[in-house]
Amino acid sequence: MRILVDTNILFSALLFPRSKPAQALLHAAEHPKYMTAAQFFESEGLEG
Repeated sequence: MRILVDTNILFSALLFPRSKPAQALLHAAEHPKYMTAAQFFESEGLEG
């Protein structure tokens, strides 16, 4: 599962702790695997 965490996700998770964004944020925190934007685009075959 890939999750992109931006400010909308962070605010939604803070405001609505039982929401899908909160669940996604918790999952990402419990299963950390960080990737840069460049690595993501390369893995998707979208390099420029």
